[in-house]
Amino acid sequence: MIDLYYTNDGFYITLIPNNTDAENVWNEIANAFDGVAKFPVHMKESIFAQIKNAGYKIRKAPKVKFDAISDDELLTQLLA
Repeated sequence: MIDLYYTNDGFYITLIPNNTDAENVWNEIANAFDGVAKFPVHMKESIFAQIKNAGYKIRKAPKVKFDAISDDELLTQLLA
């Protein structure tokens, strides 16, 4: 089971916990980075090594596909 997923926007890595144990890791990292588990890309190897050494599994988050719907359809669904 994957404990943490991550996204990479080219500048920052964002961590997403996948279970309650991983939330503890997320909280520790968030405390170190002003309340958000987001850190510069150049720190990835070091932080990932620490996460893995602590026994957690981390993987890149799967891409989310969105269905294309019109604005009218979306509004109808929201107002339903």
